[in-house]
Amino acid sequence: MEVRALRDIEEGEEITLSYIDIDKERSERQKELRDTKHFDCQCERCSTPLSESVDRFLDGFRCPRCSVKASEEENYLLAQVEDKLVCPDCQLDVSVAAVASTVFTARTKVAKAKQSLNQFKYADVVTQLTDLTKGVEVHGQIIHFHCSHGIAISVARLLSDAYIKLGNVVQAYELRKQLLKALLLVSWRNHLPLALAHFDNAEALRRMLLHPTTPLLENLDRDELQQEMRASYQAFSDICAVCLGKPHPLRHRALAALKF
Repeated sequence: MEVRALRDIEEGEEITLSYIDIDKERSERQKELRDTKHFDCQCERCSTPLSESVDRFLDGFRCPRCSVKASEEENYLLAQVEDKLVCPDCQLDVSVAAVASTVFTARTKVAKAKQSLNQFKYADVVTQLTDLTKGVEVHGQIIHFHCSHGIAISVARLLSDAYIKLGNVVQAYELRKQLLKALLLVSWRNHLPLALAHFDNAEALRRMLLHPTTPLLENLDRDELQQEMRASYQAFSDICAVCLGKPHPLRHRALAALKF
C-alpha cells in the first residue's frame, strides 16, 4: 500500500483524505458525506466561511446585469444577504429559495443526462443540457452560473463527451477548454480530475489537428493549438507523476504524444 500527498505538508498540519469529488457545491459534498460516509466534514475547506473559500465559486452565480458588460476576469458574484442573493455592485436581488428550486431541477436534468450518456444516447444529452449552459431561469430571468459552479462543471463534462461521440470535435474542444479553466480555479494543483481534464483537452486538440479537414473557427490557429495540446499533455503527465507515482497507461500515451 502506498500513500501519496498531493502537496508538501507542514509539520503538525492536519492530514485529510477526500472521499468524494471536490468539484461539487459545498452543500452537495456535505450531504454526500453524511449519506455515504456518515459524518459531518469539518475540514478547513468545509469550515471556512463560504465568502472566503474557493467554494464560493462552486456555489456561485453571477449578476445577470453586471456580468454581461464585465470582462472575463470580473466575477460579479451574487452574495447571500438573509433570504436573498444580492449583487454587491448594482443591488439586483433574487430569492435564495427560488434559485434553490431551479438548482434542484437542474441537478435532476444532469442526472438524466448522465443516464443518457451511459446509454449511448448522445443527442439526448445535448437536448437535455443545452438550456443549462449559461445558468438557471428564475422568474423569467437567467441567473448565470459562475464558470466553476458545480453544475456548470458537470454540464461541461457531459456535453463535451457527447459532442466528441457525435463527431463535433470543435464544440467538444471549446467545452473542454471551459472545463479546464473552471477546474484550475477550484482544484488542487496535483488533483487527478484536473489531470484528466488536461488529457481530454489534449485529446480533442489532437483529433482536430490530425484531421486537416476539421473546420476550425476563424480565431483558432493550428500552431497555437499544437502548443496548447503539448502543454495539456505535459500538465497531465506532471500531475500523474505526483498523484499516481507509478507508470500509468494514459501517462505513457501522453508522453508518446509529446514525442510526436
